[in-house]
Amino acid sequence: QVTALDANNNTADFTGNVTLAIGTNPGSGTLSGTSTVAAVGGVATFSNLSIDKAGSGYTLDATSNGLAGAGSDGFDITAAAATQLVFTGQPTDAAVNAPITPPVVVTAQDQFGNTVTTFASTVTVSITPLTGNPLGQLNGTVMITAIAGVATFSDLSITASNTDLSLPPYRLTAGAGGGLSDGFSNTFNITP
Repeated sequence: QVTALDANNNTADFTGNVTLAIGTNPGSGTLSGTSTVAAVGGVATFSNLSIDKAGSGYTLDATSNGLAGAGSDGFDITAAAATQLVFTGQPTDAAVNAPITPPVVVTAQDQFGNTVTTFASTVTVSITPLTGNPLGQLNGTVMITAIAGVATFSDLSITASNTDLSLPPYRLTAGAGGGLSDGFSNTFNITP
């Protein structure tokens, strides 16, 4: 709520429009909802506002024609529940039987793309060839418990019994169950 005050700091008999906008924006968020409402008895009530990016120290600025503006106290926006896994560190091209570097990173995010730091479940990665002939297998630690929403896979490689074979492009899939959408990496190549 935003209240219009007179010179004596009493609630004014004001019925004009009041607009809210993000002032300090630590998370580069976007304000959604009805951001302009008409005051009733000097009070403007905003009932459906939301900010889509997590951050600490947001403020809102209130403005209205003919009145001095006001800024809110700082407040925090936290991530919503985790809904998806996202590859935030993509697999890169590598030689067969050699580690994929830098490490592959999978992050649990909410529907707005915020990292859900409370997520601590096990994330499993698997490999999918993009042709009908798989040839290679995923090796290394393929199950990692996320820390603060992030699972880092530091020793993955693609192994094959015959390193002379031309391996097809691959994509990694990350899953954790619990209703989260699987994550899919960019494609990458393995060279003999």
